[in-house]
Amino acid sequence: MSTRGKRAHQLHRRHSLEAEPSYHLEAVQEYWLDLPNRELWIRSMDLLDGPDDEPGVEYRMASRVIMNLHILRNDPKRGGDPVTAHLHSCGGHWNEGMAIYDSIRAMPYETTIVSYTHARSMSSIILQAAHRRYLMPNSYVMIHRGTLSMSGEVQTVQSNLDFSRRNDDERMMEIYLDRMECSREFGKTPRPRIRAKLEALWGQRGDVFLTPQEALAWNLADGVVTGFKRDGGVEVAS
Repeated sequence: MSTRGKRAHQLHRRHSLEAEPSYHLEAVQEYWLDLPNRELWIRSMDLLDGPDDEPGVEYRMASRVIMNLHILRNDPKRGGDPVTAHLHSCGGHWNEGMAIYDSIRAMPYETTIVSYTHARSMSSIILQAAHRRYLMPNSYVMIHRGTLSMSGEVQTVQSNLDFSRRNDDERMMEIYLDRMECSREFGKTPRPRIRAKLEALWGQRGDVFLTPQEALAWNLADGVVTGFKRDGGVEVAS
């Protein structure tokens, strides 16, 4: 290769390498996926209605997150390596949230979820899907029964209400109880008594708020983030 050819090749390679960080940043910002570092983001879609209108968990978020989980699974070289998901959501729709929950649980790799601001309502359920569940130090967990709103004929509304009580409410309770019966707070308490305690708290307070330390005691989280490592790891206190 001539000197001029070598210089052109080196120049092309330098430009290609310089373009990679920009492409990587665009992929993270646009698609919520950092494939080289096996990280993804579970966050609300941006809306045009204003900065205060967070839609929470809904079908667009669920579709994006599920797609990214499968992209990570299909990586030909690292499809089984651990994944870190960054959760930043106010909660939202039950069915779409459970689609995310089920997908995380079905993946062949271990998942760590780091929750920012709050894990509340549906996002507190999504948090429970992970193998490792970490909270930021000034975040919180909020759990409640949730609400069902719909319109239509009386029979249709009643049918949906009956199904929600029989299926959704029971599944939500089971997810919480599966974690809480192994906790410092309730570990020696029979499951029916934990259930009665939780139902009583919901009846008294509606929304039950937990600090990170309280969430650890209830086994609704595994640690509190103390720092992030340059290699992508998470430092936690438990």
